[in-house]
Amino acid sequence: MTINKLTKGFAKVNGGNIYYELAGEGEAILFLHGLFLDSRLWERQFNELSQSYKVIRLDLRGFGCTEITEEPFSNYDDIKALLDELEVEKVHVVGLSLGALMGVEFALVYPERVGSLTLCSLNLSREVSEEMQKARQEIWQALESGDIHKSTQLSEKAWLLGSANSSVVTEENRELYRNMLEHNLNMPKINRKPIFLTNTAEKLEEITAPTLIMYGALDFADYEKAASIIQERIPNSKKLRFEQSAHIMNLSEPELFTKKLHEFISSCKV
Repeated sequence: MTINKLTKGFAKVNGGNIYYELAGEGEAILFLHGLFLDSRLWERQFNELSQSYKVIRLDLRGFGCTEITEEPFSNYDDIKALLDELEVEKVHVVGLSLGALMGVEFALVYPERVGSLTLCSLNLSREVSEEMQKARQEIWQALESGDIHKSTQLSEKAWLLGSANSSVVTEENRELYRNMLEHNLNMPKINRKPIFLTNTAEKLEEITAPTLIMYGALDFADYEKAASIIQERIPNSKKLRFEQSAHIMNLSEPELFTKKLHEFISSCKV
C-alpha cells in the first residue's frame, strides 16, 4: 500500500528534537506508542488510515529516533508544540499503554485539541496483581543484568503473546516488536523523566472527548479491571475487548483493530 503524501523529520520543540512522520489529508489522527517502543508500532494503522485521514506518529523523548534531553519536559507539552509546528488544530488521539497515559494527560491539559480519545491497555492503578508484578520483576532483572536479549524474550511473552502464548501474532509482527524493544533498550539511559500530571486517575471525569477503551483478553487481568473502572469514570466512553490479544492488540489483531478504530473515529467528526 502506498502511503499518501509522507513527510518526516524532526521538530524543534521545548528544547528537544522530536522525530515525527505525517501522511494523508483530512481530519488528523495522532498515534502515541508504549514504553520502550516507538512510532513503528503503528506501521499498519499509519499506512492504511493515511488513505482517509491525516495521520501523525512520533517518537517520545528517549525512544526511537528522539533523543532524551536533560531539560525538564512534559510529553503533553511536547505533543501540543508538535501539533502547533504542524499547524494541526485538533486530533483524534490513539495511545497504547504509556501512550494511552500520555493521551489522557493531553486530553486533560488541552481538551480543546482532542476530537476523540482511544485508550489501549491503560491501567492507572499503582496496585498490580502478583502475576503482573512477577513478570515485571523478571523482565527488569534481566535488563539490570545486561541481558537485553532475555529481557526482550520475556517482554514478548508477557506483553505480546500473553496468557495463552497467542499464536495469532504473525512472525512479521513478532519481529517488529523485538526490533523495537531491542533498539529502545539499547538507547542511552533516561536520567531525565518527564513531568507527569498529578492525580490523573482522579480527574477522568473531566475528559470531554468521546473515548474508546480497548483491552486484550489475554493480557494480565489488571487491564480488564482497569478498563471497567476507566469506562465508568469517563463520560461518553465505551470499552472493547479483543479476544485473541494480550497487551498490544494492534499487532495481535491488526485488521480488527484498524477496522474498529476507523469505525470509532468516523463516528466522532471534529
